[in-house]
Amino acid sequence: MQSDTCPACDHEVTAVNNFCGNCGLLLSSSDARIAARLNESVEASVAREIEKRYGEREVVELTIAANVADRMLKWAKVYGAVVAFLIALAAAALTLLGYQSYSDLQKKIKIATNEVEPILRAARGKAAEIAEASDSLRNEQYR
Repeated sequence: MQSDTCPACDHEVTAVNNFCGNCGLLLSSSDARIAARLNESVEASVAREIEKRYGEREVVELTIAANVADRMLKWAKVYGAVVAFLIALAAAALTLLGYQSYSDLQKKIKIATNEVEPILRAARGKAAEIAEASDSLRNEQYR
């Protein structure tokens, strides 16, 4: 007995079989062979189309990601240059004001704080007195 395979599912069948025992395909008809080839052709076409569409999408996504990364890198360089310029400008200004180091600046800040604190306490006391006087005048006015 001659053995063959089903054109649809590749299951082994004998030449006397009219139908495939696995998928039920009619084996004696030329229509069955055409249908099997058509299935193969459709599957191959669908696979090619999926690959084409999703392959292109991946390329587009990678291109967009590369462009975004490139722009971010450019902005980071600009940001770094601006920050470096501002730091250099601040250092130059402090040097012109006579500060040679950060500790000189801290000493000046401490001296200024010690000078301002008594003035600030006096101003707060005076503000409290004024607020108290204002409250007493308001209370007298509404009696």
